[in-house]
This record gives sequence, structure tokens and C-alpha cells, in this order.
Amino acid sequence: MTIQIHNGIMCHLLVREDPKKIIKRYEIDSVVIDSKIVSESWSEVADFSEIFNAFNRNALLNEVKYKTNEVHYTLILAEKQPPKLAIALYEEDEKEWQYYKFTKVESLLIYNKLTKILNKCDFGK
Repeated sequence: MTIQIHNGIMCHLLVREDPKKIIKRYEIDSVVIDSKIVSESWSEVADFSEIFNAFNRNALLNEVKYKTNEVHYTLILAEKQPPKLAIALYEEDEKEWQYYKFTKVESLLIYNKLTKILNKCDFGK
């Protein structure tokens, strides 16, 4: 099962059905940005989500680079422009970076959706 989070960000879930029970259980398989995996477990998705939360709460420091797994984050502050959260990912050849920038509103939407997904999922193996 795939859930679209925001422009290019998708969450892939495994659906676990118990034949004796009516309820389905969900487990996170991965979160991807434009087909690049950024997290592959409940814990990694929680870390990814909390970076967006930190940005929303103004908890990120300017000129500090944050990293979870192979994902790099930084706060962008430009004069007379709203702040943005930048995410940098290596391309497959690991020679060039692919950058993604998110506004506060986009970040809030992403964080809210990821949190709702995390709350419905099992921790996994």
C-alpha cells in the first residue's frame, strides 16, 4: 500500500492481515522522495518526521547541518523571504546532490500526515 504524503514524498506500507481477525495491521516498509529511500523502519520514519516538526517549532539552528541516515537537512534563512527546510540527498552515483525545499506550511502538512501514519503502524520486526 502506498500513501502520497506530499510532492514526491511517499510512504510504502505493508498490510498484515490475520485470517482470524477482522482488523488489518500496518507496518512501514519505507518512505521515499522521488524514488530515493530516506527511511526503512518505524524508527527512521519517526526521525524523518521529527525534523519537520523541529522546523515547524523553530527549533532548527541556522548554519547547522542535521543528518539522519543518508539524509541531510538544513535551515535556510534568506533576507526578506520566509524560512525553508532544505533536504539534500545524494544521487545514485553519489557525486551530485538532489535538493528539496519545504515551506512551513508544506512541512506542517508532511509532519501531520507522517504522524498519523506512524500512529497506525506497528513498530515492525
